[in-house]
Amino acid sequence: MSKRIYGLKPIVYKDSNVLILGSFPGAESLKQQFYYADNGNIFWDFFSQYSGQDRPHSLSEASAILRELNVAVWDVYESVIREDKTEKKTSNDSDIREYTFNDIRTLLRDYPGISRIGVAGGDPYDSFVEHFPELQAECLPSTSGSNRKQWGGKILDRTRKGWIKWSEFIEV
Repeated sequence: MSKRIYGLKPIVYKDSNVLILGSFPGAESLKQQFYYADNGNIFWDFFSQYSGQDRPHSLSEASAILRELNVAVWDVYESVIREDKTEKKTSNDSDIREYTFNDIRTLLRDYPGISRIGVAGGDPYDSFVEHFPELQAECLPSTSGSNRKQWGGKILDRTRKGWIKWSEFIEV
């Protein structure tokens, strides 16, 4: 049985100048109330390696990295119905059947220093562009574990497409 689930609050600071949007938190992230908590996702691998810090294991450690880089994090979707035919509690975006959008316009109004928006993954990017046509965003490679080849595997390769695209994006 599928039910509506709700995402996490944004991580944003008064000095944030970059907003990174994912699609919707996975099951592990919702359980821990911590963005990208699934160890298969390389979001924090990138940010920790980029900033020269250890991979964060708590919201406070992750927030410190984002604050240092003036990066805000949120999701395109506020709530979803995620169908799980396998009963394994997967977190695949392809299992999202119905969604509502986060109020990104208000976030941008409240944090006017945000000048760049990046959306991780093609499907959430397409939804973002369709729902927020007046906002400019850049499509970034997904940090999902299924996208590791683009990033260079377990040890992130700074010459690979994923790394280059993300590092160029956050260097405002």
